[in-house]
Amino acid sequence: MNRVWARLWNWCGRSGYTGGVSDQSAESPDFMPFLEQLGPGVRDAVAAWRELPLEAVVREESRFLVPGAGSLREIARFEPHGTLVLADPRFPLWGGGRPRRLATFDAGGRLLSWFRWNEAGELKRFGLELPGKLSIGLVAGVEEHGQWGVSDAVALLGQNNAPTRTLCRAARSDFARLTHIPPLDEPGALPPGAGAALMNVFAELMQDQGVEAARYRGPYPTEALLESLLESFEPLPAEGSGLERGTGLAVFAAQFTRGVEEQALKGELVTSPVAFRPHPHERRLLGDSAAVHIRSGQVERFVCDGVSYTTPVVGGFVRQGARVLHDGSDGWLRASLVILGEPVEHHYMVAVNGLEYAVNDRELPPIEPEPVSPLWPKALKVLMAHQMTRLLVPAALEIMDTLEFFWGSTGRAAASLQGQKMFLHPAFRFVFRARRDKAGTGEEKTWLAKALATEVLMAVSQPVRQRAQRALERISPVEQRSYIKYAMEDFDAQGFVQANGRDVAELVAALVKAE
Repeated sequence: MNRVWARLWNWCGRSGYTGGVSDQSAESPDFMPFLEQLGPGVRDAVAAWRELPLEAVVREESRFLVPGAGSLREIARFEPHGTLVLADPRFPLWGGGRPRRLATFDAGGRLLSWFRWNEAGELKRFGLELPGKLSIGLVAGVEEHGQWGVSDAVALLGQNNAPTRTLCRAARSDFARLTHIPPLDEPGALPPGAGAALMNVFAELMQDQGVEAARYRGPYPTEALLESLLESFEPLPAEGSGLERGTGLAVFAAQFTRGVEEQALKGELVTSPVAFRPHPHERRLLGDSAAVHIRSGQVERFVCDGVSYTTPVVGGFVRQGARVLHDGSDGWLRASLVILGEPVEHHYMVAVNGLEYAVNDRELPPIEPEPVSPLWPKALKVLMAHQMTRLLVPAALEIMDTLEFFWGSTGRAAASLQGQKMFLHPAFRFVFRARRDKAGTGEEKTWLAKALATEVLMAVSQPVRQRAQRALERISPVEQRSYIKYAMEDFDAQGFVQANGRDVAELVAALVKAE
């Protein structure tokens, strides 16, 4: 398969291409090995492909075209980073856009996605291939949702691309005329990376249709959702919003989530105040367990064995996270765990062109758990109540009250929630102590202590937020409305912060004190 892909790539002129239209007498490209990867769900389109006059294919730059209806029709193209897109030959171009896509293949010739359109040009289902030999798909209009009514199912796919189990539901969408970014009712139920892959498909379809601006419309827009959107869409901040490239992602998230709580209280779906232009990334599958997202010449995300590493900037906005892609000066990005700005573990090396990766196979010895000072969970609850959206605060605090905190092994994360135990990476202590001991003034030590508390909060908040979000997603609409009323009207988050603010001050003072 790789040889076939390379042959196409060279036929398209990617090595030494000089522009213009290819000689029509050139050898016809062979697309059949790619079509053979597609299942029975797209059999009609494959049959139409076999009837194409491929001997008459011409090339314009990275596009493949055949004569039809008095003009040339695009049947395939290469994207900038090597993704091959095949078009469904049964349909003409969208007005001002591209043809309906049939399938995409990565730079190694591996199937990434497939699409099944009916004779009326409506998308009935599509499928995605993920690392770990997993396949998921969206099946249109086969589920019922208490709030959305008829909905689309996002399901695991089995043999012959048949759905085997519904994972979550998406609000019903007309994928031939997308006007909004569809929401998912339980994104936490999806395999790692599946939510981002779905959002990217939405961006690809919008780009094909020539959509210039779209908004997210759904429940509970979060910073995590925004980060996922920024990997497939370019934000279009409103004039006078004050948001510029280089702005922290948390600042942008405050605008993205504006009004969410009031609308949730009314039982309304939230339409984001920020519009987005489709700007999808290209995916590459590396072996059976890894993938990269690459866009505008840069690898933005690396996923291996369900763990993600990301660049510090996405869509021009600075994001925070402990698993970081960095360096690259020697042609290799480091996928590392970073604490207080210092890499403390190197897990992988990823080629800057996204074509290969290497594993750091140095095994870390297990760490004997050590109880965390009780100052930490008390302070973290206050900081969480102050920074987390009001909608999730009561559920998050309830979860925090059930947890025990330890310094210990965290896998490849800064913090790990395992059952009712939260483990914090010991490097938080070691890096902080080394930098504190070098600090010259009390003010510098206080600043470091606050920075440490902030990073620990970020590491802990993510799994707690996910657990709280999943709990809300799984209760009935009636229970959701009752909870929302309590969170928004009865629970005083700010009063909780004011009453317990001394817990944060005590933690900072203890951290500053030399041991």
